[in-house]
Amino acid sequence: MTDKPWTRLFVVRHGETKWNFEGRWQGWLDSPLTEKGREQAARAGETLKDCGATAIWTSDAGRARETAEIIGRALNLRPEADAGPRERFYGKYEGMTSSEIDEKFPDTRYEAGRDLRDTWRPVGGETLVEVSARVLTFIRQMTEKYPGETIVLVTHSGVLRVLDALSSRQSLEQIWEQAPANCAIFELDANADGDLKVVRHFST
Repeated sequence: MTDKPWTRLFVVRHGETKWNFEGRWQGWLDSPLTEKGREQAARAGETLKDCGATAIWTSDAGRARETAEIIGRALNLRPEADAGPRERFYGKYEGMTSSEIDEKFPDTRYEAGRDLRDTWRPVGGETLVEVSARVLTFIRQMTEKYPGETIVLVTHSGVLRVLDALSSRQSLEQIWEQAPANCAIFELDANADGDLKVVRHFST
C-alpha cells in the first residue's frame, strides 16, 4: 500500500443545461444552464459548504464553470478551470440528438456485442481509454498540488462514470448505464500514484 497522502475529492456533475433538457449530445460543445440547473448547483453548494474544501476546480466548459461559480459562492472559494476534466469529445455527434445521429451517421453508434465500450470511438471523437488517461493525469496533478487536502471538482457525466469505474474496479461496460444525475456528487480519495478509492455517492 502506498504511503503517499490521500486527497479527498468531491466530484460534481454540472447542473442541467438546455441541451440536457433537449437530449442533445454536448461533449466539448456547450449550452447554458437552465433555471433548474442553477437551482441544482445552489443545492450542491449548500451540501458541500462544510466539506472542508480548500479549492474548487472545474472543467473549462461554460456549463461546468457556471455550476462551479454557484458552488464556489457557498464555499467562499473562486473556481479555477482546466481542460483536463472536460467531457468526452463526441466529435461529429456533438449538438445532435440520438435520432439525428442515427439518421446522419447510420451504423456508427456503440452497439453491444459488436463494439468494446473502452475502445469504441464516436465519429471524430475520443475513446474512453483516451478519456481515462486524460482524467487520471489531471487527478494526479490535483493530488500533487493538494496532498492531504479536500477539493471540489465540477465536471461531466462521462468523467464521473470513468472515475466511478476506475475507483470501484468495475468495467466501463458495467458502469456506463449508471448515468449520474445533474449535480450528483461522487466522493473519492486519490493519491499521486494514481490510486483511487470510492467513499460514497450521493445526490443533492
